[in-house]
Amino acid sequence: MRRKVLGCVPGSRLDGHLILRRLLAITLHQSSTSHSDIRVDKVKEFIIDHYSDELDLATVAKVVNLHPVYLGKLFKTSTSFSVKHFINLIRVNNAEMMLSGGGFSVSEAAERCGYKDISYFSNVFRSIKGYPPSKASMQKRASD
Repeated sequence: MRRKVLGCVPGSRLDGHLILRRLLAITLHQSSTSHSDIRVDKVKEFIIDHYSDELDLATVAKVVNLHPVYLGKLFKTSTSFSVKHFINLIRVNNAEMMLSGGGFSVSEAAERCGYKDISYFSNVFRSIKGYPPSKASMQKRASD
């Protein structure tokens, strides 16, 4: 009999999503130093919570009431990533979790992570992970 923890069955998609959110929150917390800007932290949290939405620099800048160019420079200085690259990192990591967990095709994972163009998604995924998204789903099938 499977044990329910926090209202979800271990191994379910919801369970994986909760684990991913906890890992991202820990990473966000660890990357936040005493010198970090609270606005940058707020932007990171917003991106993590809304990665599947249509996001761009102007949309994210509105969250912290900053000019997009200023936010871009502030974010890059604080994190060494551009806002767009950080969005892509979050999206690709979530897509990898979906694909390796099974149950999603590459196009489904891409769409659920905010990508409308599967070719662009595949290129971004490969540039970040070093292998195509189809390999992540193949690894799951190979381990079954």
